[in-house]
Amino acid sequence: MAVSLLPAVLVLLAIVAPLLYLVLLPAVKYTTSNGAARWEDDDGGDGRRRRRLPPSPRGLPLLGHLHLLGALPHRALRSLAAAHGPVLLLRLGRVPAVVVSSAAAAEEVMRSRDLQAVVGVTGCVTEDHIDRLPYLKAVLKETLRLHPPNPLLVPHVPLADTEILGYTVPTHTRVLINAWTIGRDPATWGEHAEKFIPERFLNNNVDYKGQDFGLVPFGAGRRGCPGMGFAVPTIEMALASLLYNFSWETRPVDRRCKSGTSSLDMSEMNGISVRLKYGLPLIAKSHFP
Repeated sequence: MAVSLLPAVLVLLAIVAPLLYLVLLPAVKYTTSNGAARWEDDDGGDGRRRRRLPPSPRGLPLLGHLHLLGALPHRALRSLAAAHGPVLLLRLGRVPAVVVSSAAAAEEVMRSRDLQAVVGVTGCVTEDHIDRLPYLKAVLKETLRLHPPNPLLVPHVPLADTEILGYTVPTHTRVLINAWTIGRDPATWGEHAEKFIPERFLNNNVDYKGQDFGLVPFGAGRRGCPGMGFAVPTIEMALASLLYNFSWETRPVDRRCKSGTSSLDMSEMNGISVRLKYGLPLIAKSHFP
């Protein structure tokens, strides 16, 4: 009887063995013995290109690191980060996952990787990508709110006596609109009106096209800036391309930036438009070799 079952057992083993190999392979690939960072070939094994993977605690076959998460994964991951570092490589079943647990690492992810998710790792930013970058648009709006390039806009001159909030403005009086003050008015922007918070634009439809008078860096109506439709897309494209291709650091230079900090001198000077008095010294580091 046992002899007659032998062929069936051999056939079963021939089927199961490759399946077990496929299941257990990720456990071997993503598990280390001591939780230290390691290098792995990324070129088929000839050693010419290597990548440094994040540290990873020891896992189990099939489960990977699921057994380490428990009922409160966020607390368990905090303990793992304390033991192995702020960037961890885990395997959730057969799914590899990188867990980030520090502000510096989160900045690396959120500052540039969102662009890479839309554009691709080796792509090129085009106008088609811009509409899928809402945070970039929010940053531009917040910058123009706090720092309109022409704070007093273009003067208006009424051709007849006009009333503004019950006050009479005589004919040919020059009317200046202080977009800088309007953009910082707590009555419109709340108690944190002076703070740079791009997120305020993510959940509303406030725009600078002239219909929302709390945000008028380009003016409004027939006297609005005619170049807005060209300027804004150009700035968005330039900013997205610079952020996608480079990481940026402030350069400590005397009074402009204290060594080891990003405390820039934000003093302004007037001209055709308002600009920083001492410029903005930056160091660009390419994201791509």
